[in-house]
Order: sequence, then C-alpha cells, then structure tokens
Amino acid sequence: MKKKSLIIENFIINIFFIFFMKSLKVLGSLVLIFCISLGGFSQKHGKKDGCDGHNERGNVYKKIPELTADQEKKIESLVLTHKRKRIDFRNKKASKEVHLRTLETSSTPNTKEINKTIEELGSIKTAMAKEGSNHRMQVRALLTEKQKLYFDTHFEKKGKHNKRDHRGKKGHHKYDGKH
Repeated sequence: MKKKSLIIENFIINIFFIFFMKSLKVLGSLVLIFCISLGGFSQKHGKKDGCDGHNERGNVYKKIPELTADQEKKIESLVLTHKRKRIDFRNKKASKEVHLRTLETSSTPNTKEINKTIEELGSIKTAMAKEGSNHRMQVRALLTEKQKLYFDTHFEKKGKHNKRDHRGKKGHHKYDGKH
C-alpha cells in the first residue's frame, strides 16, 4: 500500500513539475518578448531633438523662426520633390553597388566592366551631392536673412557633426584592423 501511494505521489509531483516548468517557459518567453519590445520602443521613441537620420532635416525646416504660411507651403513642396529625387538616387546607387559586387565576385572578373561601374557609381554620388546642394539653395532663396542664419547654423550642425560612420558610431575613427 505504501508503495502504491508513493508511486501515485511521485506521479502527481512529476505532473505538477512538468506543468509548472512548461508554464514557467511560457511566462519567461512572454516576459522576454515584452522586455525586447519595450527596449525597441524606448530606442525608437526615446531620442531627443530629432537625432533620427533624415528626420532632423525635416524638423529643421519646421523650426525655422517666423515662417509665413506661403514659405511653409513652398518649403514643403521643395522637400517632397527632394525626397522623391533622393529615393531615386538611392535606388540607382544601391543597384550599381550590387552590380559592382557581382562583377567583383565573379569567377572571371572583367576589370573594364568593374571600372565602368565604379565610374557610374561615382557619377550617381556626384549627382546626389549636387541635388542636395541645389535643394538647400532653393530653400535658402525663400528665407529672410534672419531665417537664413538659423537655417545655415542648424543645417550645418545636423548635416556634418551628426554623421555616423558605417558602424553606427559618431565621428571619424582610425582604422585599428578590427571589424
């Protein structure tokens, strides 16, 4: 009789333990998912002063002091046109970069074709820089002297001092041989 009750008791304890461990795994998974999503949310929304890539440029336009309704409308139109062009340039650039990687990793690389693609990539980058400069000059042309001063100082700060290298770090870093 003792043996039977001991077996039943062990069976009940094992079932309870299995159920408890499964529940603990599910609960632990839910807590982990919650923590990860909360961390992602705080990173995305916890930034101050628009330090989010290209969004700060849009904020610079909106923060220009004493903009008239007409200036806002014209600047908004210029920004929209510029963004469309920038997307087109980025797509062309990405396409050429993929093509270049394909050529360079080919079993029989064609140096002439590689050099031609590098030249085309350089032309796209030059056109992008010219378009960016042209856009800034078009916006500046709409502003008063006081507004130009604000635009120039804030755009320069956002454009040059906040750039990140390919590893996501700010500023210029010496190459230390490690990746």
